Amino acid sequence: MGSELFANDAFGDRRSNLERHLHRIEVFEVALQNSFGLDLRVLRRRVDDRQIDGGAVSVKPFQYLPEVLPFIQPRVDQLERKQRSAFEAIKELAVDSFWQVYTDFQPLVHAIATDAGVDADQLGPVLARSILLFESSRGTKFVTYVEKCLREAVKNLRGQRFADLYGIPVSAGRLVHQISWQVQQAEIELGCGLSTEEFDRVVIGFLNEHSVRFSRMTIEKIAAVLRNGLPKQSIESCQKWLEPSTDVCFQVPGNDCQVDEQDEHRYQISQIHEAMRRAKFSQIEQAIVLERLGLAYQATVFEQVARRCTSATLRKRASRLLVRLMAARYQPQSPRFGWLMDETATSAKAELVETIAELVSSVPSEQSEFGMRGFVDDLLNWMSVSESVYRISISERGALCEYLFPDSGRAGKATNHLESNTFSKLRAALIEQERLDFPFWSM
Repeated sequence: MGSELFANDAFGDRRSNLERHLHRIEVFEVALQNSFGLDLRVLRRRVDDRQIDGGAVSVKPFQYLPEVLPFIQPRVDQLERKQRSAFEAIKELAVDSFWQVYTDFQPLVHAIATDAGVDADQLGPVLARSILLFESSRGTKFVTYVEKCLREAVKNLRGQRFADLYGIPVSAGRLVHQISWQVQQAEIELGCGLSTEEFDRVVIGFLNEHSVRFSRMTIEKIAAVLRNGLPKQSIESCQKWLEPSTDVCFQVPGNDCQVDEQDEHRYQISQIHEAMRRAKFSQIEQAIVLERLGLAYQATVFEQVARRCTSATLRKRASRLLVRLMAARYQPQSPRFGWLMDETATSAKAELVETIAELVSSVPSEQSEFGMRGFVDDLLNWMSVSESVYRISISERGALCEYLFPDSGRAGKATNHLESNTFSKLRAALIEQERLDFPFWSM
């Protein structure tokens, strides 16, 4: 076994570094099984937490590979010298590989922890345990497996937190986020807060239909405690889409009108949902956006798509959707460019160029002296340095120049073509800036 591992490491193979590190760990686990009959999947250890916050002695699984070493050392010492030497070599490689994989996946742990609003330190043991339990023979990609484990851990952490907060079962705590979604949808449908009877009807109806079964007494208790303390959704991360316009206010659906302070939160949430309807988001797209914004979302729908892709893919997709959300949010306040919401780069090209030219010609001569090119240059400069979701890269700026000005493109290039996300950014920038009366143009 040891010679096989050394041959792979010495002469190399077609596997990636991650695969080689995971192979070393698997070899170590096989050695444990063959030499001592130990299986890390079921192996447990006694942990004495009596000195920490009134803890107790408990039996827990091994999480970090180095934790196993003191446990097996007496058995290793009993091996013959040649066997012990081979085992020690396998062990050292496995430990080095374990820490390398653990370190390499810290950015993923922190990204998921940040998005979920939990402490990254709480997910460290989950990552470590995932490394120990991973089996390449099952055909699952390691990244996919780790993400699934981390997401499940996040749900458990949230469930435990809500269970401790409300004095309800952990299984009910895991459902608090979904209950928030149900209550929010009912409020949006009614256009106001729910009465006690309406709130109980929503919560009890949801729990009665859920696959997790609760007694009638438990259901009534859950409804009662949540009625008095359902967690509030923060809209801080949504301010760039919800900040009221100080320059323009049209009396059309989606405008930023003054609302009572006590209803402001509900009003702004409803504006996001209205924008998603204008953007024609599917249920999956709604769930991705709302989860990214930290708002209540349809958990079952999100989990379906999350199982099929990585966190990086989800974040990329969410970023693209947020660009569409901004454009849809302010479409009613953009009489010149709102029509772009229903167009593609190819179909919009001619009318868009004409609209920009008409806009430029309608302003005082001192502002329009550089013509359409001056307007576009100022717009692209703004988009290049903006902190908004429609910020563009150097390559995207070049593509937009070629799209809007055919003579600036390379010979033979199809200037009517523009990557959909780049066009989406242009659309969002024009709509959002028209709402503010194009402040970048008057600087």
